[in-house]
Amino acid sequence: MPYAKSIEFIGTVTGLHRASTSTLARTTRAQGAQAREVIEAEHRAATIAPRPVPAADQNPGMGLCYLVMDGTGAPMLPRECAGRAAKDGPRAGTREVKIGCFFTQSRLDPATGDPVQDPGSVSYICTFAPAAAFATQTKAEYYRRGFDQLRQPVVLGDGAHWIWNIADQHFPHATQIVDYYHAREHLADLTKLLTPVLDDPAAFEQHLVDALDLGDTPAIAEAVTALGLPEHAPDLVRPAATEIGYFTGNHHRMQYTDFQANGYYIGSGPVESACNTIVKQRAKRAGMHWTIAGLDPVLALRTLRQSNREHILWPATSPTPQT
Repeated sequence: MPYAKSIEFIGTVTGLHRASTSTLARTTRAQGAQAREVIEAEHRAATIAPRPVPAADQNPGMGLCYLVMDGTGAPMLPRECAGRAAKDGPRAGTREVKIGCFFTQSRLDPATGDPVQDPGSVSYICTFAPAAAFATQTKAEYYRRGFDQLRQPVVLGDGAHWIWNIADQHFPHATQIVDYYHAREHLADLTKLLTPVLDDPAAFEQHLVDALDLGDTPAIAEAVTALGLPEHAPDLVRPAATEIGYFTGNHHRMQYTDFQANGYYIGSGPVESACNTIVKQRAKRAGMHWTIAGLDPVLALRTLRQSNREHILWPATSPTPQT
């Protein structure tokens, strides 16, 4: 909750009305800083401990573990964005929070055949740090969760280069999957871009969707090439090439028919939900602007809460701690 609303809630529940928002903010920052220290200590321990060799029959069932990565902007005070380029406009107004979501999957829904996340298996990390530092944290959480003992890791993301750089460098044995729904959004954007030269945009987009579902990204490129853009719409050549590159460059990450046949998740919804619950619900309310020093401790606490891991900071609050 925002601090002012939290003070009202504490007063209602306890009858104590002497606390101030500044006191609550200081307490939150102190507890959040302690949470970061505890998380970092866990990660250090996980990365230096000897890794046992997985037993051949250790993981019955599918034995899948997922690393789902994304980033979301948090609104910041101008001094926190000084010298930073903006995607749109002359000055950046946000700083990116990188979020990692980790969970396991051992079965499919017997009725639908859809993948089912193992109950209680999800944990999260988040940071304002750049991609290299986030990669280190991701690998540490991977080890902390014992995911190196599972049979098959899967990395899911929206197509951002930093995600696949992390996957290539730190999880080269993982199956990489571009979130299907982001891919569909790119198809819609491509169709919208090409609408001036299309006789039937809806039919054209459906053709692209059919190709995408089969993982046939060359067919997407061929459909655009057949439009003869250099002759009929030269101003669309470069933006269309950019969109086509998204598909051809991610060809091996878009084999959705094969992924679904293997029972894999093809959507990054869990981490998008985390972006909402960890960051947006608290930090992106109307009129809010933060410093990193003020927001990072809040996000550390919310990360533990969403992971059901408050017990590592406040042991008495959870008599049945989860991993």
